[in-house]
Amino acid sequence: QRLAEGRPRWEVVQLGGALGTMEFWGEAALPMLDAFACRLGLGAPDVPWLTARDGVAEFAGLLALVTATLGKVGNEIYQLQRPEIGEVSEPFTEGTVGSITMPHKRNPELSEHLVTLARIVRADAGLAVEGMVSEHERDGRAWKAEWLALPEACLLTGASLQLAARLLEGLVVHPDRMRANLDAGAGYVLSEPVMRALADRIGKHAAQRAVYAATMAGREHGVDLAEALAADELISAQLDAAQISRCLDPWRALGATTAFVDRVLARSGRPL
Repeated sequence: QRLAEGRPRWEVVQLGGALGTMEFWGEAALPMLDAFACRLGLGAPDVPWLTARDGVAEFAGLLALVTATLGKVGNEIYQLQRPEIGEVSEPFTEGTVGSITMPHKRNPELSEHLVTLARIVRADAGLAVEGMVSEHERDGRAWKAEWLALPEACLLTGASLQLAARLLEGLVVHPDRMRANLDAGAGYVLSEPVMRALADRIGKHAAQRAVYAATMAGREHGVDLAEALAADELISAQLDAAQISRCLDPWRALGATTAFVDRVLARSGRPL
């Protein structure tokens, strides 16, 4: 969407002459500019942009946003596949060497690459922004830096998209580990739904204080959240066992997640 919106601003020719005024061509200047743009299949700018590099900077900035988004995805997968968490795994191809010193390893290569490439593209985008500050109407120091930064940013963004598609299409999810990690928290991560239900009866601030007291006591005594809530006289007087169990159902914590996914897919034109 952002790419489509920006193309009319970025895909324009540059033909301004020595000073950017096209004085060399006299009255033929503007018709020639339009004909030049038409022949190249590009737009004609309202003004020459030899030293107005905001279009270049905007495009490089968009590439930085794209790769940073992919880097965020990669970083999350990188963390979730750590052995002590183990909730997902990268796709594995037989024969892939994870480590030359530890043969058993399966290194998170794809997610690592996404984070690394995103850092480089962000640096390229910063260089493009630096090009916006130039001297007078002609400063080669600005656009010559783009000759390196912009092609590199484009290439690395393409590589990031390819790697991200490969990573996500082959991602292995381990729901058993997800559930085990959730259960290891003894239910305390679901204290918010309890507070929400209790707030309808005694008010939000009083509910927060009550659930806080119950959870601190429960942790101190090494019991799970359900037992801690049942042991609290104030909470147990307001919520029965069935209501507490309903609050502690982790599936309810998904909320509107599926609807959000459907909205994104609908906007992208992909099948639901």
